[in-house]
Amino acid sequence: MRKNIVLLFMSIFVFTSCKNDDTTAIPSEPDDPKTLLLGKWKMIKEEMYRDGNLTNSENLKNPECDYDFYDLKKEGIKDEVYHDSENSCLPENYKGLWSYDESKKIITLTDDDNGELILQVTSLTNNDLKVKIIREDGSSPPTGFEVYLYLKK
Repeated sequence: MRKNIVLLFMSIFVFTSCKNDDTTAIPSEPDDPKTLLLGKWKMIKEEMYRDGNLTNSENLKNPECDYDFYDLKKEGIKDEVYHDSENSCLPENYKGLWSYDESKKIITLTDDDNGELILQVTSLTNNDLKVKIIREDGSSPPTGFEVYLYLKK
């Protein structure tokens, strides 16, 4: 009888230890927006709308120069670099700070000279960013006008 019980336990052990332990991989959570915002964002295009209609679309890259860009860093520090086409495309850097309010999807860029740009994120992926200009140095676009910037990493 004792031999039968031992055999029973051994067969249960063998069958339970042979079960399939493979589990389906759980997809990782997408990066949070603040992490996605980190990095160098080239200024590609600006679009202006009046009463919902596109009135102007402008390529922001000067053909002779590199892209102007925002470089958003982990420490809340930002570089805002423009290339002066009238001065051999020399870069001009407006250093400052940046922050992101996730609940409102608002990016605030502040220069060391207290210039401020407030942007609302309308779409964000690993490589593409579209923002709406809310306020620049205290001024908002006129009523009925919307201005969007398109940026790429």
